[in-house]
Amino acid sequence: MNSVILLIIDGLGVGKRTQANPFLQVSTPTFDWLKSNFSYRALQASGIAVGLPWGDPGSSEVGHLTIGAGCAVYQNYPRITMAIRDGSFFDNPALMQACSYAKTKASRLHLIGLFSQSRTHASLDHFEALLKLAKQTGVVTVLVHAITDGKESMPQQAKILLEDAQRIMSRVGVGEFASIAGRYYAMDGNEYWDRTERYLNMLLQGERTCETYGAALDKAYSRKLTDEFIDPSLIAISGQTDGLRQVALGLSPDPSSALPIAITMPPNVRMVTMIQYDSGVAAPVAFTPPVINNTLSEILSKNNKRQLKLAESLKGQLVTYYFNGLRQEAFKNEYQIIIPSDKLFDFAKEYQLKTETLLDRFFSALDERIYDFICLNIANLDVAGHQPNMALAQQSIQYVDGVLNRICRQTLAAGASLIITSDHGNIEQMFDPVTGQSNTRHTDSPVPLWIVDKNEYRARTSQEIDQAEKEVSGSLADVKSMILDKMGIDQEKR
Repeated sequence: MNSVILLIIDGLGVGKRTQANPFLQVSTPTFDWLKSNFSYRALQASGIAVGLPWGDPGSSEVGHLTIGAGCAVYQNYPRITMAIRDGSFFDNPALMQACSYAKTKASRLHLIGLFSQSRTHASLDHFEALLKLAKQTGVVTVLVHAITDGKESMPQQAKILLEDAQRIMSRVGVGEFASIAGRYYAMDGNEYWDRTERYLNMLLQGERTCETYGAALDKAYSRKLTDEFIDPSLIAISGQTDGLRQVALGLSPDPSSALPIAITMPPNVRMVTMIQYDSGVAAPVAFTPPVINNTLSEILSKNNKRQLKLAESLKGQLVTYYFNGLRQEAFKNEYQIIIPSDKLFDFAKEYQLKTETLLDRFFSALDERIYDFICLNIANLDVAGHQPNMALAQQSIQYVDGVLNRICRQTLAAGASLIITSDHGNIEQMFDPVTGQSNTRHTDSPVPLWIVDKNEYRARTSQEIDQAEKEVSGSLADVKSMILDKMGIDQEKR
């Protein structure tokens, strides 16, 4: 049995034919060749098809989880929202523990969380519920440490989001902003501890004070920084210098973030997290993750198939933890190679990322012919889609088109089956075609799927290609079965 390769081109959606789509403005011979000669369809990668509310854009985490699980898994947003609606949120033991500690110790309750247009990691509805819970339990002082997005939100949306949060605090009657920082510092998931350390120093030692969150944003915007890169700044409010030496409660940062691990280190901190983070976080969890059985990786392992996961650390958790159904440990006969990413501040100078190193490892693995399944993630288009730079997006697309050419040629020569898809849309809409405003958020576009092997080769007409792009036929949850079918693993063995 020949091997099956799953190539996940992160952030690649099936875009509309508008000026906002950079694919229409550059030459893409490999993408065009795939559309014209191999099985091609569009898959749903957003909303209820991947366990999110209707119309919500997908994300890298959600997309990889859905592919690996082979089904839609309810994500954190709908799970927590349902708990708020049925009232169980306000009896949650972990949340009650945090509020009770703050009340009995006459200390402050600190809420640390992302403020974003995307509901994958954050929600103003959840923020309001936390404030109401604090007030109901008699907590007098709630200090809010705002993490600004700029990645899965519009580049400079923080002022509007924080104004909305301020209105919520006024309406509930509790809460005030105590600090602000961009997710580049507060939500680093690539083990760059200098970023996390800078944020923690601000929280614990009171560095870089400013008068208001608006002043911090104005200063950053004057330097042409987006919300992602807001300098960690303590907001000057009366008596706030004790930092986080009492209670910290995480709203919903990135599950791969180093912050929850770091923040449990100082003495006298009592931390509760809304969701499960890395296994190294020793803190009560309000909403534990669901148990996901029979993932693709688990089935392959039980059938004695050897599998390889390849990505750079920027996306490393996606092909391991999320793809494996929220499981940290590798399965039997599963090998994971995660290439350390460079520090990314100016993507324009490093748009190739670590793709060439990944390709070297991938082609070596292909030549070795010892793996039954290889999953490879390429991050370039997703990172480019988060930059408000059309020229850079076009350059990245042309680079990935060349990468794709090399992968297709060598996998076909090796007799392997290549399945190409994405986890969510992003780069296919670089700006709002109506307003012209830059769009650095994920989109709700479907994602492409190609099956590339000798059995799937057939010339397609332009009408067939148009039809494939206009009509969504399936979702990311279907990819698992396609792979198992290609590998000859029948239903009884799944």
